[in-house]
Amino acid sequence: MGRTDVISRWAGTVSFALISTARRLVLSSYDKSPSGLADGRREFWDYVELDNRGNKGAIIFWTINGRTASSVLAATFANVADIRYPNFRTYSDSIERLFIRATSISAIATGNATTVFINVGKY
Repeated sequence: MGRTDVISRWAGTVSFALISTARRLVLSSYDKSPSGLADGRREFWDYVELDNRGNKGAIIFWTINGRTASSVLAATFANVADIRYPNFRTYSDSIERLFIRATSISAIATGNATTVFINVGKY
């Protein structure tokens, strides 16, 4: 039995080019059965890291699991239904890390086009 606090499987670093319009990147794939066929279950990741280091001035707004990212931050305290799909902000020269079940990421860059890097892991 594996430990639940240590990431045991990593995907490689993925570069994700962003512009001032929201873009989506699917992080998951369909789980394969022993015969090699996809059985329809989505494979999710437990850890998501968005790396915005090296970008000067670009603020990244992003969200996960189906919602479209927006450059307007709205409080999620008032609407309990939106808590599952929060909108995050990552400043330039910083990294954001989330421990969450993620299947996709939607992101938008303020100002000029830029590239961020994404790492995902599974327990």
